[in-house]
Amino acid sequence: LLWQVDPTPRIAYQIVKNSSEIVGLAYSPHHNILAVGYGDRTIQLWDAGTSQPLQWLNHNEPISPYNPAFNPNSDFLYTGSNAQVLEWNLETKQRLPIALSGPQDWVTNLSVSKDGNWMAALSQAQDVTLWDLRTNRSTKLSVENIQDRITAMALNPDGKLLAVGRNSGTLQIWDTKTGGLVADVSRHIGPVLSLAYSQDGKMLASGGGDNTVQLWAPGSLSPLSQPLRGHTNWVSALAFENGDKVLISGGFDDHLILWDVSNQQMLGRPLTSQSKRILALATSPDGNQMISGGQNGDLIFWDTSPGDWEII
Repeated sequence: LLWQVDPTPRIAYQIVKNSSEIVGLAYSPHHNILAVGYGDRTIQLWDAGTSQPLQWLNHNEPISPYNPAFNPNSDFLYTGSNAQVLEWNLETKQRLPIALSGPQDWVTNLSVSKDGNWMAALSQAQDVTLWDLRTNRSTKLSVENIQDRITAMALNPDGKLLAVGRNSGTLQIWDTKTGGLVADVSRHIGPVLSLAYSQDGKMLASGGGDNTVQLWAPGSLSPLSQPLRGHTNWVSALAFENGDKVLISGGFDDHLILWDVSNQQMLGRPLTSQSKRILALATSPDGNQMISGGQNGDLIFWDTSPGDWEII
């Protein structure tokens, strides 16, 4: 049983650093480094321990700020660009000279598997490129549907399944080895805007334009609960934390909601964020921090340290 001693995580820091909206967040699994993607096509590295900026990623052409991704097996950060994915060394904060090619257009979404072996990239042309990061070899997944654009994407922890959400509200699971469609359901009313796998890979969460969060069995897309209702606008960001016991959802209603996964109930009341229209979420590997970013450029560090939670 999970219960929360203090139903409202404290705002440890609130920083208004950039006038551009925050559209991507990623937390390094090995360093206290946070990558923040801004709508003006820039990415800034932050020290998450001190909540201080470190440096901007410098490149001679724009960087895609959407969904930067760290590799759990290395000191690499991946960012999209124009028809390629760039690799950055966290130790030197410099870009590696060779980019990963394959996407047909500007990269709008990246996802790296928890085991660090696979990466998927979505481009504006709606093509999906899959890399084996152990060899940097790439393949194409035939998931395009021009009449029903992809609006969200996530690899499962071992990279064998790719979840795809579409503008129509359709959710699909694709086998990354065979390229075959595993499951297909339409339950959201409106676009699927956010996807997140639990850390153990046994659950997939989706957030949609119908203001709901839905939980699924990844292999079959069988619903694990009734839709979770609490947001009053689109659900645009999702993250699991606390050993998959808690799901965090952020929305266009400026609210964060913490859900008890075991009973699908809210933990406390919705948290009102100073970030207008929450667009990105990240959680620290130790579960002590939750970071949210939104349309007004506010970057907020929330204290979710173990002192606020108790397992009985």
